[in-house]
Amino acid sequence: MQVNISDLLDNLEAPDVGLAEQQGVSTERIKENAMKKIQADSTPKIVRRKRPGVLILAAALALALSITALAAYHNGFFKNVFGTGITGQEAHDVVLPGKGEGLDKIEHFPAVERVDVDAEKAEALVGAYVTEIGQSVRLGNYTFTLENMVLDENGIGALTVHVENPDGHGIHNDGEVMGDHPAFSMDVERSSGENRFLDSREYLVEKGFTDTQADYVLYVTPLETLTAGEDLSLKLQLLQPEQDPSAWPTASIPLPTDQKVGVRSFSAEGVKAEVSPVGMTLRYDIGPGAEKAENAITVRYADGSEYVVLGSDLHNIAVHAGSDDFENHWIAFNRLADMDSITEIAVSGEWIDSDGTVNPYELVLK
Repeated sequence: MQVNISDLLDNLEAPDVGLAEQQGVSTERIKENAMKKIQADSTPKIVRRKRPGVLILAAALALALSITALAAYHNGFFKNVFGTGITGQEAHDVVLPGKGEGLDKIEHFPAVERVDVDAEKAEALVGAYVTEIGQSVRLGNYTFTLENMVLDENGIGALTVHVENPDGHGIHNDGEVMGDHPAFSMDVERSSGENRFLDSREYLVEKGFTDTQADYVLYVTPLETLTAGEDLSLKLQLLQPEQDPSAWPTASIPLPTDQKVGVRSFSAEGVKAEVSPVGMTLRYDIGPGAEKAENAITVRYADGSEYVVLGSDLHNIAVHAGSDDFENHWIAFNRLADMDSITEIAVSGEWIDSDGTVNPYELVLK
């Protein structure tokens, strides 16, 4: 939405310019007014400039209107990635069939909460970093469109992908958080590094799902620290088990990485958290080489509210990954964090020595 500041000044009262009457004007009156004008022009004037406050107010109003317009434009992206466009889940158990009688395994899944997102606040936090891509590729009868993406400077973020197939996409949607799609794969690939792919997890958007089209949010985190300036791309592949994987139809879409959300750091006793609105990177300087595992993470705000990232039977994250040396962990949030309002981050967990000794820790990072 384009707003001209001049449009906002239309209601300001115009100064009296002393126009002559429009009817019944005599030559004597014209002469008299002319003499007054000459006399007035020879008198020193006090120039009253437009008040800067009026222009500043108008500019602020124009900015607010622009944020509102952009928030409406990005609203679908914000809702799907950081809000309720993806269905949450209650804590539940799933029976995984084992190979043989009595070998079934019960796996417990913690609850996942999804919360409503304030579009204008979201726009203020990350709107400038949402990249509009809109690039499509075709593989067989499938058309994949990479629509939008957002990344922070550590490589944590999310992409939205639209999938279409007029013959049916074969995506199984049974109400779970993620939709099963055995016909294709989506991964974010690096141009360098030992781990060539970022860790990722796909979530099916509830709205708009049909037999021929579906929308996904692909959350991503690194598996090792990214190097400055390296390229990323979305790799798409049709899975055809009857063929050698090297022959599977494949396409890639480059990801623009020039706009990344910044981070804010918190630390305590050998643990550092780098937090952006979209995720958290935990860097450990305790127990070198020892395996670390967080069991609770809570982000606390100045107004007294909290974001329970990880808790007892609660898993409010999209992806949780760690490096091979256990020194770095990356977490993609399932909601936006207002990093400038964070006062502290409570982290607890344990690290395990090479001899198997378990060392619990409980820290408050500030």
